[in-house]
Order: sequence, then structure tokens, then C-alpha cells
Amino acid sequence: MSDPQPNILLITTDQQRFDTCGPRAPAWMRTPHFDHLCHEGIRFDAAYADCPICVPARTAIMTGKTVFSHGMSGNGDTSKCFGDEDTLPSVLRELGYQTAAIGKMHFTPERRRHGWDEMILPADYYREMERSGLPTQPMRHGLGQNELYPTMATVPESLTLTSWIAERCVDYIRERRDPTKPFLLWCSFSKPHPPLDPPEPYYSMYRHCDIPTPVESAWCFEDAPQAFKRFRESWSLDLLSPEVLREARSAYYGLVTQCDYNMGRIFAALQDLAEFQETLILYCSDHGDTNFGRSSLRQQDVLSRRLGSCAVRAAPAQIVAGPMSRQHGGHARDARRHSTDPVRRSRRQATARRVRWPESARRGTRRDAGARVSGGDLQQRAVLRPDGCALEIHLLSRRRSGAVVRSGN
Repeated sequence: MSDPQPNILLITTDQQRFDTCGPRAPAWMRTPHFDHLCHEGIRFDAAYADCPICVPARTAIMTGKTVFSHGMSGNGDTSKCFGDEDTLPSVLRELGYQTAAIGKMHFTPERRRHGWDEMILPADYYREMERSGLPTQPMRHGLGQNELYPTMATVPESLTLTSWIAERCVDYIRERRDPTKPFLLWCSFSKPHPPLDPPEPYYSMYRHCDIPTPVESAWCFEDAPQAFKRFRESWSLDLLSPEVLREARSAYYGLVTQCDYNMGRIFAALQDLAEFQETLILYCSDHGDTNFGRSSLRQQDVLSRRLGSCAVRAAPAQIVAGPMSRQHGGHARDARRHSTDPVRRSRRQATARRVRWPESARRGTRRDAGARVSGGDLQQRAVLRPDGCALEIHLLSRRRSGAVVRSGN
């Protein structure tokens, strides 16, 4: 009897910096669930988004292609770039997965599924809140999606979009899926992308901390090229005082922690159903951020491509190809050696339809960190490619030797 396919949970945030979680984060930063992923899994420290803009980066996740291959270099119409075939969910659906995407997709048209069986979007949240008749409504502070002035959410934490996305994911895991089939679930948080409006307690959590300042270039000040000056002035970015920017950074860090705490609710749902150890969990951001430096205060800057700490936690065994730390919670030093078109590659190699985990992992026993697997142990390998921040699923047609296996708890 074949072993079951693992569930796959892909968690993404929007515009999260590489040094807001993991070992590069400030000591006061609270990201317990991301830290847990790093401890049990693999951390990619040299991860870069292929493009520092939302739609091109998400197109890379969906297609496994770089911007030079998929052609989407700005926030354009995704339906003109790729369809419903040869996408991440369509490939996995062919392998027996049920697929759902919950949260920010940034597809155009908005309801274009691009291969997903089901999509639940922020538009559903705003419609639900409007019809609820509640006296408090989200986004009543008047700030737009690209403004950097900080403020507090106009609804309590339990009614925020971040909490709602986590709740819909929990509901899917508990109630709304076929428990006899594996699932691919994309939990896509829209934060810490502006507006910078965390609810309490996250709004005040880091206001009195030593917030790191950005590294400024020589073009930050009066000797900047005229094109840079005109850009800042066109968005009124030159009016932001250092005090306002510091408060903005504090709110930004608060939003990161809010995403992390809500991620814990999803983990709890998996644990309650005894599925946590049977789920491959991948965490990354679509692209980074420049920490609101004066040289670049918007996301369309090449410096904001840095993702840094992408994490992968595989179950029941951690599997990655290539060199990595032999310590528990190791990290891949260079994960940019894979094919730039993983979706097509996986379709060509999809002759092995089921996972055969190492025998010791199936028995629940531990293997030493960094132990080598014999050539007959593996048929499937799943890793997160930082090249374009694309999820790469390798379905190997023949077993390969030399893979590094690390067992989980």
C-alpha cells in the first residue's frame, strides 16, 4: 500500500523584510512560530524575490518562472501572462491534491482562479464586514494601500483582515476539505504591506523599542538626482518626518508579529487533527522592503528584493538537496541551483505519483542530522526555490542518491 501524499501549506506575507524574523531579527522581535519553523526545518538565508513588486513575484510563485520568462514586470493583468494550466495548483491537482487559496492573490481579473479549486479573497472579507451591520468597520482611517503614515486599525484584532484570513484557513483545514485527499493550501496574508494599521496590542508592542534605521545612500539627501527628487515629491514622501517614519517602522514590525501569531492558529488546527507532522509547511514573503529609508520609500526598488529567511518544514522528514548546516534547524547556504522552470520540469518528471519517505521516518524514528540517504530511499523531494521565490516540487522519476535528510521531532 502506498504511503499518503503530504499536505502542503504555503504561507506568504506581503512586503516583509528579511531581518524581521529568524536570527537576523532584533532581539525584541516576537515571531515564535516562524522561529519554530526555523528550528525544525530549513532556513534559506540567500533568498531573493525575482522582482520587488507584488504581481510579478506572485506570478513567479504560480508559474515557477522568472520575470524574464513570464514577462510580467509590473502590477498588470495576470490572465494575459498565464492561464489555468501549468500552474502550481494545476500540477498538484493532477497528482490528486485538492487546492485552495485564501487571502491576497492579486490576480486580474480578481476572480480568475488560475488553476485553484477554490479561492477566498479579501474582497469577501470586506463584503462580509459591510453586511454584518457592525458599527466598527475596517479601513475607516482614510489611509490608502500605499501610504506610509502609521495609524491604528479601526476594528479590534479579531475583526482584522489578518485574523479573518487565518480563520478561513482554520475552517478549511477543520471542516471544508475532503480528509481522504491531500491538500495544497496557500495562506496569503496581505500584511505587513501598507496601510500600516495594526490593532492593539500590536500597535504599541514595539513603539518603545530600539527600532533599527535603514542604511541610507548618498542619494538620500539634497544631492540626489532630480528623477529621485521628483519621484519622492510626486508621492509627498519628502514630507515624512523622521519621527513619523520611526512610528511607521514600529507599526510595520507590529504587523509582522500579528501575522506570526495568527499563523499559530493555523498550526494549532493541524495539531488538533494530528496533521501537523504530516504537512509540508513553507513560509516566505512575495518580496522585501527597504525599511522606509529616504532613498526609496516604495516597493519598486531593486533593493527591496531581499527576502532572506524563507523557511521550509517538511514532515515527517526534512529533505533538501545540496549543502546545509548539520545543526538542528539548519539552513541552506545556496539554494539557487535549480531549474528556472520547476512547474514544467515537474510535469515532465511526474512518473512517481506517490511519496516514499525513508523507512526510518515512516517508523517515526530519528536519523542523525545530515545523514545520507541511500539511492533507494527517495522518490520525491519538495523544496522552496528562492530564485523568484517559487515553490518547486520535484517529482523524481527515479530515485537519487546524495540527498540530505534531517528528521523532525
